[in-house]
Amino acid sequence: MKKVRLDRTLGQLLKDNNISARELARQTGIPQSTLNNFLSGRGPHKPEQILAIAKYFSVSMELLLFGE
Repeated sequence: MKKVRLDRTLGQLLKDNNISARELARQTGIPQSTLNNFLSGRGPHKPEQILAIAKYFSVSMELLLFGE
C-alpha cells in the first residue's frame, strides 16, 4: 500500500508556485484550516478537496497524494 505524502507534495507545490495556504484556500474554497491539516499530515482527505487542489496545480490526484 502506498503511503500518503500529501503534506510533502502540497508543501512543495505551494513553495514552487510561490502561493500561501491562505491564497490557495481563497482560490479553491477549501477552508484554510483544512489545508493546514493537510500540511501537518492530518486528514481526513475528502476526494473533492483533493481534486480541487490537483486541478488548481494541474497535477494528478495520484501525484498530489503519493508524490508519484
